Amino acid sequence: MMLEHWATSWLMAALSVASVGLLAAEHQGMADQLWWQLVQVNWALSACFLLEVVSRLLVYGPLQPLRSAWDGFELVLGGLAAAEVAMEAAGGIPALRGGMYGLVVVRSLRALRLLRLFRVLTPLLDIGQVLVSSLGSFTAIAVLILLF
Repeated sequence: MMLEHWATSWLMAALSVASVGLLAAEHQGMADQLWWQLVQVNWALSACFLLEVVSRLLVYGPLQPLRSAWDGFELVLGGLAAAEVAMEAAGGIPALRGGMYGLVVVRSLRALRLLRLFRVLTPLLDIGQVLVSSLGSFTAIAVLILLF
């Protein structure tokens, strides 16, 4: 299924990194043109996240967020992103210009979506487990080297 494909996971991870970069680019006293471009990029990223949530709901059914904590978390993030864009588009105070700090915090939670990549990286997890289990042997060898 395309929603569970590794390329989809990597694309959403790249969008999550772009979202975190967007938050990092925000600063006090920035030019209005830069601020407006950040708002537009945020709208595009929010649309991508919302599209993923809606496609998951259509493919897996409306009860999927209740079966998986990650899907429920993404549903909440998608809903809050839609609410933020709707408030900004309706002429409210954009979250990037202060006033709605709660939505900025929620937007920073998009970075947690990167943890979902560990499903795709099972070979990397296997290597990590082997390295952690062999730390005792490495420590013994390092102690022997330091003694001589």
